[in-house]
This record gives sequence, C-alpha cells and structure tokens, in this order.
Amino acid sequence: MTKKRRAFTMLEATAAIVMLAILSAIAIPTFFSVTSGAQDTTAEQSLLTVRIAARSIANAPGNYASYPAATITDLSTTGNVLPANLAVTTGASTSPYLVSGVVVSSTQLLLAAKSPSGNCFVMLDNPSTQATTWAVSSTGTCIATGAIGLVGSITGTMSTQNSAAGPSTISLP
Repeated sequence: MTKKRRAFTMLEATAAIVMLAILSAIAIPTFFSVTSGAQDTTAEQSLLTVRIAARSIANAPGNYASYPAATITDLSTTGNVLPANLAVTTGASTSPYLVSGVVVSSTQLLLAAKSPSGNCFVMLDNPSTQATTWAVSSTGTCIATGAIGLVGSITGTMSTQNSAAGPSTISLP
C-alpha cells in the first residue's frame, strides 16, 4: 500500500491568503485608531494634572493671579505637585509631557499639550465658575499663548468624559 501525499491545492492556498489579507485590512487601521486615541488621552490627562496642580497652590480658590506668565513654569518645581516626567513651559509643547501654559486673567488658565498623534489639545480653565472647556487643533504650533485670541472658540467638553460634544476645533497660528 502506498500512501497518497496530501497537499493544499492552489485554490485552497489562494483562499487562505485572501482571508488573511481581508483580516489584515480590518485589523491594521483599527490598531492605529486605538493607538492614536490613547496618545490623545495622554495629552488630555497631562492637561488635567497641571490644572489640578495650579488650582491646588493658587493663592485663593478660583484665582490664578499668583501665576503671572513668567512664573507659570514654577508649577514644575513648586511643592512637588507634578509628577517628575511632567513639566510646564511658556514655550511650545512638543510632547504630552511638556505642557504649554499661560495665565489669561486672574480667573483663567490656558494650557496646551501636543499629542504624539499630531493633535494639540487646548484647555481653558476658569475655577471661579468651575468651567473647564476644551479644543483640539491639528494645525499650527502647540503653544498656549497662540490660543489666547481664540479663547471664545474653546467651548467643547472633554472627550474622555463620554461627552457627545467632545472638544471644539480651532486652528492655531
């Protein structure tokens, strides 16, 4: 008795390759979408951390008057209120761990953080009214001072709070 040698036919091999191609076409974009969302969340969380730190060491609740633009960076060194990998600058944000910040008025703090996905998230905090609004920009330099003229356009809600509205869209210079 001789055994017949079994192998895949050309049709079976082609069908398997087509199925793998279809699965790859579905899985790869989904993976990159999830990765981009996680990167954006990192930038948003950095903004929240800096906002909490700024509120915690302000002179009075709802008052940012103690943070003139030149000393906003003191949040990085004052009282160990920020994690060691997070810093605040008056310059441009180039990563989610380097937050750009500027005091707009005694009751408004404007923060910006660049996500690795390329989005710049901008947060306007007004503790006197307990309002925190969000915007996102995919253009321009991610710097808080560049968004001062756009304060009225920063009207969205934080996307990670399961809000249907999400952040508003702005174009940074």
